[in-house]
Amino acid sequence: MKDHQRQLIKHRQLIEEIAREVVRRVCSPPRLLMVYNNDANPEDLDLAKAALQHKWQVELHTADAAPDDTLTSVHMVYFFHMDQDFIVRGALGLTDTVGAAVLAQALQSDIPVFIQVAPSLEWMFAAHDERDSLSTGAKRYRDYLLQQVRTLLDFGVTFGTLADLAKLKPGDRQGNQAIWHFTGQLLTQRALQETEAKTIVVSPSVIITPLARDTARERGIKLLVSKDEVGQR
Repeated sequence: MKDHQRQLIKHRQLIEEIAREVVRRVCSPPRLLMVYNNDANPEDLDLAKAALQHKWQVELHTADAAPDDTLTSVHMVYFFHMDQDFIVRGALGLTDTVGAAVLAQALQSDIPVFIQVAPSLEWMFAAHDERDSLSTGAKRYRDYLLQQVRTLLDFGVTFGTLADLAKLKPGDRQGNQAIWHFTGQLLTQRALQETEAKTIVVSPSVIITPLARDTARERGIKLLVSKDEVGQR
């Protein structure tokens, strides 16, 4: 009789343990691996983490140190303030740094990837127009870097700001659905108001109205200029 009672107690304890694990998995927020460089501003890191913690279980990892475990239980990888070295390495498929290796692993594992570029690279996303003061060499260099961005976009990577990421719901996959390859000659405010895209790729010959620029800025839409005719893609 006592053996039977002990067995019942063990079974009950096992069932309770399983129930607790199920509740933990259901109630725990999804894991967000936030990868950053060692030179990142600690205050910016804290602000970003605080803005995301209401939806995500945020885990910080420096780009110089490999994660403690694999990415199998990670729901999204967020690369914070990445520089051009990371962008180029990622587009070329290189894995010679920890950050690039994590990016490759995430893409191969079909884990959503969100990249926020460093403030020093935001100049790349300024749309070209007649007021563009960049020299010919600088424009060509920008075009080269933007080709790397477009490659990562084609891989399914999402580029955006912290505010863009905060709006995403866990499980959302924007990827290429967030990209609009504009093939017209005039990009207007109305087009910006009607689109759901978060990134618009245009050719250098496209005219972007001032109101369209204002709307893009207000809605957090990135305007990428390519030296290629995007309509040929």
